[in-house]
Amino acid sequence: MYITIDIGATKTRIASASSLEKIILRNKKTFLTSQNFKEGLKEITKNIKEKKQKPKAISIGIAGKIKDNDLIKSTNLKNWCNQKIAFKLKEEFKCPVYLKNDAVMQSLGEYYKNKKKNFIYLTWGTGLGGATFEKTKKIKSLQIKRKYLRDWEKKYGGKNIEKTFKKELQDLKKEDW
Repeated sequence: MYITIDIGATKTRIASASSLEKIILRNKKTFLTSQNFKEGLKEITKNIKEKKQKPKAISIGIAGKIKDNDLIKSTNLKNWCNQKIAFKLKEEFKCPVYLKNDAVMQSLGEYYKNKKKNFIYLTWGTGLGGATFEKTKKIKSLQIKRKYLRDWEKKYGGKNIEKTFKKELQDLKKEDW
């Protein structure tokens, strides 16, 4: 069993696949992301153990800057930074654990699903992020520098859009969007 996890500022999603040849995600679960790292890791660990199978590998996408398989900077998950997320899960489950920027992970998923060769992937949730993707002889997927999205995120990222338009998301009109 292979586990994939998307840790967002608001929600965490976990799913499993029995094979990497033809990926079919099963046992999908979504829960609120705790801003407290220990509580969040405990919830993730509990959800993996509920699958009652030892994982062969775990992949994690998380919003922020990654270095040496650890989250070192995140606008929305400050308490998760420098906590050795991948290392702790590797110790718990005795399998390889890969931690990448969420937009980079999502761009890889887009490539494998749709076989696009070159594209820019943007993600818009609580925050904004993105990755460029190039398929040459090697796959290259790089996080877009935050400076390009910073001003736009302040106005339109997550709940900021409600402040910008001075109304709830569900009340936005077609022309607002």
